[in-house]
Amino acid sequence: MTILVFLIFGVSSFSDSSVARKLEKKPNFGNYLSGMLAEKEGKINEAIEYYQSVVETDRENVELLRKLHLLSLKDGQFKNAVRYATKIKEHIHDPLSQTTLLVNALSKNQFVNAILILESIPDSALSEDIKKIILAWCFAGQKNFNLAMNALEDIEDSEKNLLIKNLNIALLLDAFGKKDLAKIKFDMILSNNFFSAERGLPLRIYEVLLDYYSRSNNDQMLQGIFRKMAENNDHLILNSEFDPILFGNSRYENVNAKNAISEIFFDISMVYRRNNEIDMFQLFSTYTLQLNDRIPLLFIIMAEFFETNGQYGKAVTLYSKLRHDKIYHSYAELRAAICLYNLKRIAESINKLYTLTSIKSISPQVFTNLGNIFRLEKKYEESIEAYSQALERISTLEKKHWSLFYNRGISYERSKQWEKAEDDFIRSLNLDPNQPEVINYVAYSWIEMGVNLEKALEMLKTATTLQPDDGYIVDSLGWAHFRLGNLDEAILQLERAVQLAPLDPTINFHLGDVYIQIGRKRQAYFQWLRALKLDPDPDLEVKIKDKLQQIDLKRIK
Repeated sequence: MTILVFLIFGVSSFSDSSVARKLEKKPNFGNYLSGMLAEKEGKINEAIEYYQSVVETDRENVELLRKLHLLSLKDGQFKNAVRYATKIKEHIHDPLSQTTLLVNALSKNQFVNAILILESIPDSALSEDIKKIILAWCFAGQKNFNLAMNALEDIEDSEKNLLIKNLNIALLLDAFGKKDLAKIKFDMILSNNFFSAERGLPLRIYEVLLDYYSRSNNDQMLQGIFRKMAENNDHLILNSEFDPILFGNSRYENVNAKNAISEIFFDISMVYRRNNEIDMFQLFSTYTLQLNDRIPLLFIIMAEFFETNGQYGKAVTLYSKLRHDKIYHSYAELRAAICLYNLKRIAESINKLYTLTSIKSISPQVFTNLGNIFRLEKKYEESIEAYSQALERISTLEKKHWSLFYNRGISYERSKQWEKAEDDFIRSLNLDPNQPEVINYVAYSWIEMGVNLEKALEMLKTATTLQPDDGYIVDSLGWAHFRLGNLDEAILQLERAVQLAPLDPTINFHLGDVYIQIGRKRQAYFQWLRALKLDPDPDLEVKIKDKLQQIDLKRIK
């Protein structure tokens, strides 16, 4: 939504060393160490079990209770988190534990109790304005419109607060049946009167607006909202064609107190995610889901987090929850397909992508990823077709499209269609001349074919300027000097390339070739022997063995 000043809980204040010192002479110290190891390895549920066994014999260990509370929230175990928060409350006043108890009360519609807990949380934890919004919806939950409106009106009219303040007022008016006043507020939000960002409204606001206006039966208005949403978020909305039937069939429900408050916790979780504060992102995601498990964008962000961390199974589970979502269906299916590929479930991955390609207005991203998978699987003809389909769906080529031509060029080159490959590489460089990997690929290919050597050398000098510590590019530069007879420079560059990429068999093989050319036979022999031990591809392996057989070490001084 928008950004309010909010909390810093300081969840990293736990000292494992201090807890360890208190436990090291106790019989359950081993379980604590096992818990630390499991936690370090990301096995949160296992860590919780070990720590819980320690707490059962050391019930006054508040620091360990706080750790268990935090880990339970991170792992989405809200009921356990409430249990630990309740125990912590018996010993100390802890804002994070109090927030868990607040969410628990809200989830049960216990608004009187929620207000009491809210008052106990300091402004240094939850900001004053956030507390006012939560308070307003607690009053709303008790059917007290006037107190709820007064709490919202009391929020300062600063630029950073205008959007979220007026959105909550609009939702409150609508929830209490004041439809005309609510529409005025929603129309003002839609016209962007409260948000000055050039890229339009935040994505979640568009979702709320689509839900609200879906009951208007005004397809033109819905289409306009969806178009703005898609324009500003084309990386997430892959099917840009608006389907009025989908939105016409959706049933708009007036927002309730729990759902409204969940938006605040969702907003906070997104700020933490953008700031890469992962612990707090996970905590507030758990809070959000406890109050409202129907925010599609939260599933997207959580799934992306799991995907980024290599937890592809968890990511697929979350993406699958959106397979029927009217906005994010295509994106969720695309990301699920990529995760399935990373899980080696290749046929499932390809089938998902093929299903998406049947959508008339689907994004070129789908064909691009299909092309990538076919290329990685060495199905080059299928890869070329997919990349070509992606290019056909791009009306205006931009700089960012260089990689499409580059990847299709690789597929052409691997399928022995050099002229087409070369054309794609050049088109890639025409879109972005400063892509060192493209420069390297085409220049090295020329060197191997013995053509355009001087031009290749100049291009590789440019590439090494752009990416000086890339062993593969430095290798190509050295190889170009070797083919042009510049042996001193070839030695210099290839020895540096081996330092930068010591485990690459081709680079070691090249260095051996230069050594043999200048009469350093023993060094050449051992360089080739090293290359042979680095698992070269079959063709290179044959070349290496052939060269090794030509040298008799016994006759080398």
